[in-house]
Amino acid sequence: MGIANKGINGPVSGKVGSNVFYTVKGKNYIRTVPDIGSVKPTPKRLRQRQRLSLVTAFLKPFKDLVKITFAHITTGRSAYHTAQSLNMKNCIVGDVYPDQEIDYSKTILSTGNLQLPQKCSVKRVDSGLLFEWDGFDIGTNDTLMVTFLDSSKVWSEYRFTAATKYDKQYFWDACLDDDPVYVWMAFRSHNQQDMSDSVYLGQV
Repeated sequence: MGIANKGINGPVSGKVGSNVFYTVKGKNYIRTVPDIGSVKPTPKRLRQRQRLSLVTAFLKPFKDLVKITFAHITTGRSAYHTAQSLNMKNCIVGDVYPDQEIDYSKTILSTGNLQLPQKCSVKRVDSGLLFEWDGFDIGTNDTLMVTFLDSSKVWSEYRFTAATKYDKQYFWDACLDDDPVYVWMAFRSHNQQDMSDSVYLGQV
């Protein structure tokens, strides 16, 4: 802090750049505001920043999808931020910066009250994906949602299908190349007002 002489137009007050000018008992002072960016972040802040960065990067290819699959539970904030919050709480493994990463088996691309079949699986057939599940007596009119993330984790595709739980299988002619993809599935209610939790089916 220093004492500032009057400017050519009288006393100077307010903030200019990183300097704050103010007057106390008739004297003019200048104080430099510290650059917050130069303050070394705490381990807790670094941990939280990395968690946010990991989840943001994961959800980016699914941004359009989660607007639909989280819309029914969103109150007071966007569907995307609801998805972001749930994934930050559930899908990060490791508790120390920088040793944190996404656990794909714990990722959440939809959530809701619908029940999933007990056994869900996917396998490659030619250039497509064959989804299979056990028959299910509850909510047989619920329809299948499928999605995959490419091996570079940059882009995704999704599809809301007409296949119901009663159908027990669905083939997606996704025109895949030879690179593996990360795959999920879920079910949506017939009236489109509810979802099941998504289930990660692995990399195929």
